[in-house]
Amino acid sequence: MHRQNIMERLLYISLLLILSLRLFDAQPQTSVNHNIFQCEDGSFIPVVSFCDGIKDCDDGSDEINTIFSCPRCKTDEIGCHLSLRKRTCTIRKSYLCNGVVKCHNATPCDVNCPSHYRCENNNCVERTTLCNGNEWDGCQEDDNWSSGAGFKCVRQGSVCRLPQQLLQDEVQDCDQRDDLCFTFFSNTDEIRFNRSRCYKCLDGSMIIPRHKVCDGVIDCSDLSDECLCEEEVIPDICRHVKTRIPQTNQNKITAASDDEENPCKLGEIYCGNGTCINRTSVCDTVADCSDNRDERYSYCGDTLKCKDGLPQDAGAKCRCDTSGYSVAGTLCDGVGDCPPPGSSSRFITYWGDPPGAPDDECSATCPSGQGFTCGSRISAGKSAVAPSVIICSKTVELFPFISLPPQLIPLQPNSSANFTPITLPSPRSTTTFLPPTPFSFIETIELDGDASCNGTIECEEHHEDETGCPYRFYCDAGNRVNIPSSSVCDGTVDCKEGEDEFGQDCPGRFYCPSLNNSLVSIQNDSTCDFIINCDDSSDELNCTKDGRFYCENGVPLFVNKRQIFDGRGDCSDMSDECPTDEKVKNTESFSSRYELIASPVLRVLVWIMGLTSIIGNAAVIIFEGCNFRKKDSVLSRANHLLVLNLAVADFLMGLYLILLGIAGEIYSGVYCINKWDWLSSTPCATMGILVVLSSETSVITLGLMTTLRLYAVLKPFSTSTKPTQGQVLIGISFAWIFSILLAFIPLAPNLDYLYTDVAWVKDNPYFQNATVKFSSAQRWAEKLFTFDPNYSELPDQATDDVRRATSWGKLQTFVQKQNSKQTLEISRYYGYYSADSVCIPRLFVSRNDNSFGFSLSITIFNFLAFTYVACAYSLVVWVSRKKLMKTENSGRRKATSKDKSKQLQNKVLRLVITDFFCWVPISIMAFINFSGIPVSNVAYAVSAIVLLPINSALNPILYSNFIDNIIDKTRSRLQTSSQDTSNADVVVARSSRETRI
Repeated sequence: MHRQNIMERLLYISLLLILSLRLFDAQPQTSVNHNIFQCEDGSFIPVVSFCDGIKDCDDGSDEINTIFSCPRCKTDEIGCHLSLRKRTCTIRKSYLCNGVVKCHNATPCDVNCPSHYRCENNNCVERTTLCNGNEWDGCQEDDNWSSGAGFKCVRQGSVCRLPQQLLQDEVQDCDQRDDLCFTFFSNTDEIRFNRSRCYKCLDGSMIIPRHKVCDGVIDCSDLSDECLCEEEVIPDICRHVKTRIPQTNQNKITAASDDEENPCKLGEIYCGNGTCINRTSVCDTVADCSDNRDERYSYCGDTLKCKDGLPQDAGAKCRCDTSGYSVAGTLCDGVGDCPPPGSSSRFITYWGDPPGAPDDECSATCPSGQGFTCGSRISAGKSAVAPSVIICSKTVELFPFISLPPQLIPLQPNSSANFTPITLPSPRSTTTFLPPTPFSFIETIELDGDASCNGTIECEEHHEDETGCPYRFYCDAGNRVNIPSSSVCDGTVDCKEGEDEFGQDCPGRFYCPSLNNSLVSIQNDSTCDFIINCDDSSDELNCTKDGRFYCENGVPLFVNKRQIFDGRGDCSDMSDECPTDEKVKNTESFSSRYELIASPVLRVLVWIMGLTSIIGNAAVIIFEGCNFRKKDSVLSRANHLLVLNLAVADFLMGLYLILLGIAGEIYSGVYCINKWDWLSSTPCATMGILVVLSSETSVITLGLMTTLRLYAVLKPFSTSTKPTQGQVLIGISFAWIFSILLAFIPLAPNLDYLYTDVAWVKDNPYFQNATVKFSSAQRWAEKLFTFDPNYSELPDQATDDVRRATSWGKLQTFVQKQNSKQTLEISRYYGYYSADSVCIPRLFVSRNDNSFGFSLSITIFNFLAFTYVACAYSLVVWVSRKKLMKTENSGRRKATSKDKSKQLQNKVLRLVITDFFCWVPISIMAFINFSGIPVSNVAYAVSAIVLLPINSALNPILYSNFIDNIIDKTRSRLQTSSQDTSNADVVVARSSRETRI
C-alpha cells in the first residue's frame, strides 16, 4: 500500500514535469514570418532550418547553394551568406527586408528594402524610426529637430526634418509626397530630378522642398534658398553677406550696429567688429557671432542653444542642453523649460535647491524684472532618479525530492529537453493518492533599472517595476499598464478607453477628427500654422489673419499669401489668380475674372465707337477719293489730301476697336485664365501699334489742316499757288513716319530694359511672381556671382557686364553661358502695349516706370498740339470775322456776312470742343498721375475706350464735306418736296372752284 502511494505521487510529479516541458516548448511567437520559411512548393519549415545543410523542404528550395553574386537568382532573390554556417543560399529579398533572415553579405538597405534606409555612417536602420521622437533608434542625423538647414516636411502630422539620403528613392515619407524628388523610369533606368517639387541648393549639398524657397526661413546650408530672392523677402542675415554688388546707402552690407565697410571675403558673413564667419555656419546650432545673428529665430527656428541666449533674444525659441532627447524652451518668458543636467526622456528631473536655474531663463541674462532670479529656488518638486537595478520577488513552491528508477520516455518534436522520466501507472488504475506537501520560499530576481516604469510588467507577481512610478499615468494601454505623464493630453490616444485624452482636462488643445486614426487633438498654436493636422482640415479653416487665400475648389485647401496673383496658378482652378470675389484684389483697369473688358457699358461703347469710325471714315475715304479733281484749286486739293489722310488714320482707330471687341468675345468667360497669354500675344502688340499710329497721325494731320486754314486766312492771295501738292505730301509723309517710329520704338530689341520691362520666367523659384521685371532679373544675376559655384571664380568685370545689359536676350545669354543650374528661361515678354487688357500704350506713368520719359513726351506733344489747334482756330475766327465786316456793302451783304461768320464760329467751336475732350482730360490726368497722385482705374478705362477714339468717330462729321453735302442734299430734297406739295394744293383748289362753277 505504501509502495502504491509512492507510485501515485511519482505519477503526479511526472505529469507536472511533462506539462511544464510542453509549456516551455510552446512559447508564443511574435510573428509567424519571423519563425518560418516558405518553400517553393508552398510548405513551411522552421526558419532555423534554412541553409543548414539539410534539405528540409521536399523540393530542396531551402538549400539552393549559390555564391554572393547569385548569378541564377531572380530579381526578387539574393544570395544570402550565413557566416556561422559558412554557407550561401538563395533567398527571397522579402525575408531580408522583414528581418526573418540576417545575411552576412547584405543588409535590407543593400537590396533597397522600402522598410529601411541607410545612415550617413553606413548603418542600416528601419524607416519606422524616422521622426518617432526617439533619438537612439535611428540615424544620427535624425535628431528629432525640425529647424535648421535641411529637408523639412510634415510626417504623420508633425514637422519632420528628413535625412537627405531618403530623398533618393521612390518611398513616400512625407504626408504630402514632398520628398518624391526624383522620377524613376523603369524602362530606361533614367532618373530625373523633379524641379517642380524639389530644389537643389546651389552648392549641391542638400535638397529641400521647392515651396520652401524664398519663404524667409533658411533651409540650405549655403543660404542660396533665401539670399538670392528679391529684396522684399530676404532674411536680414543675407544683408551681411559679402557680395560683388556695389554698396550704396540703401543696400550697404554691414553689421546692424556698425558703419564700417564689410571686410570679409566673398561669400562670408560679417559679424561686426571685424569678425567674419563662413555662411555655412548660419543656423547650425552654434552661435558664432557675438550678437547671435547667425542663429536668429526669425530665419533659423529654434537652433540657438538656450545657454547662448542674449537679452535681445528674449521671447525666441531655443534648444535646451540635453542628452538623448529634445526639449525646446522660450528665452526669458518666466517659465523654466529646460531640465537640469542628467535628466532623460523617461525620468524628468525638476529643479530643486539652488544654485542653478534653467538655461532658457538665467543663462539668457534676462532683462531686469523679467524671468527667474538666478540661484533662487525654482521648484519644491522631488527629483525622480532611475534605480540602477530592480528587485522582483516571486513565491516558489517545491516538492520533496524522491529518487526514481531511470526510464526513458520519447521526447516531443523540436524539444531539446533531456531528462529521466518515470513509468506511468496503468490507465486502469483507480487508486487515489495525495501529493506530497510542498514547501515554499521567496525567490528574488534582479532586472536592469531601464525596465522600471516603462509600462511593461517585468515583475510578474507583485509588479514592483511598475508600482508607484512618478510622472506616469496608469491605464490599460494594451501591453502596458501605464504611460508617461507627458503622453497625457498630447493629442494621441494611448489608453484603450481614451481616458488619457478625453477623461482629462486638457487646456490649450484643439480637438478634431483623427489623423491616421490616432491623433485627436493638437495644441492651439498648431492651428492656422499652414500645416493640416486634422482629417477634415478644420485646424486650418477660417484662418484669415495671416492673409492666406482659400482655393475656391479646395484643391489645395489654401495657398500662402505670397502665392496670390503671382501668375503661377497654385490653385487647381486658378482661383488664386482669378478670384470670384473681385474685392480680394483687382489692380486691372479694364478686365475682370471673366471678361477682357469688365464693364458692360464699355463693351457696348467699343462696338458703337468702332463701327461708327469704320463706316464713317470708309465713306469719307470713298467720297474724298471720288471728288479729288486736278482742276480744283491748290487749296482745295490740299484740303482733300489732308482730309483723306485723316480718314485713313481714324479708320485704323476703328479697326483697333473692332479687333478689341472681337478679342473680348473670344475670351468672354475665360479671360483671367488666358490673361498672360493674351498680353504677350502678337495681336495685342499689333493693336497697340494701331492705337499709336492712328492717334499720332491724326494729331499731326489735324495740326497740318489747322496750319493750312490759318495760312489761307492770313494770306488769301498766296493760296492760288501754295501749298503745292508736293508740300502737302511731305507733311503727310512726315506724319506717318513720325507715328511709325513712335509705335515701333518700344519694340526695339536693344531697348528691353525701357519698354519690355517684364518677362515670364519659367521654373525659377527666386522670384515672387512668374512675371519678372528686368531690374529684378538683373539683380538676381549679380547675386549668382556670390552664391553659385559656377560663377564664384569669374572676374569682377562680369558684374559690370550684367549691370550694363540692355536687353533680356543679353542677360539670358550671359547667365546660361556659365551652365548655371538656375537658368533664366524666358517664354513670354510683356512690353509697352501689355500694361492693360485693351493693349493701349502706357498713358498714365510714374517715375518708377522705366519708360516714363517716352510716355510723358507723347502726352506733352499731344497737349501742345491741342493748344496750337485751339489758338490757331481762334485766330482764324477773329481774322475771318474782321475781313467779312470790312467787305459788307449792303443790308443783304451784311446779313450774308453775319451768317457766314456765325457758321464759321460754330464749326470752329465744334472742332475745339471735340479736340479738348479727346486730349486735354487725358493729358491732365497723366500729369496728375506722374506728380504722384494716383488716378482711378475708372478714369483710365474711360480715357482709353471713350476719350481717345472720340475724334476718330467724329472727325468725318467735323472735317469732311461729305456729311455736309448729305445734309444739304437732304434739306434741299425736303424743301423741294414741300414746294411741290404746295403747288399741288393750289392746283387742287383751282379745280374745285372750277367744278363748283
